[in-house]
Amino acid sequence: MADRIVVMRGDIIQQIGRRLIFTTTVFVADFIGSPAMNFIPGTVQDGVFVAHSTAQLPLSANAHGDAATYGIRPEHLKNDGGFPAEVVVIAPMGSSTQIIAKVAETLMMAISSERLAPQPGSTVRLMPQVAAVHLFDRDGARINY
Repeated sequence: MADRIVVMRGDIIQQIGRRLIFTTTVFVADFIGSPAMNFIPGTVQDGVFVAHSTAQLPLSANAHGDAATYGIRPEHLKNDGGFPAEVVVIAPMGSSTQIIAKVAETLMMAISSERLAPQPGSTVRLMPQVAAVHLFDRDGARINY
């Protein structure tokens, strides 16, 4: 068992860490974790993230820059009064339920420890844990820490 982790893309080192890799780029964030992080393209406008010019996603007070991508892991989304998303698939997994939903034009996954049964085509309201949101610039580098 190693005590250091190296994430490479082709022959280029993307990140080196001890036991825990932080998501410094879209590539690393997508590579680390299962299921993968959700990525939604858009921009920061007036303190909120606007996806596809329609959906508004909450940000922490320290959000800044002209982000191109909003990243949130499925376990950090709750079906609890946030932004609207159209249910595409519901997958009961025993101790959890996976919800695949469409936000604007992007598919995302949420994982709930509750037993949920919304029907495909219905709307759920997903609330991200704002402190767990990752913002990435147009080159894929993380801009909020």
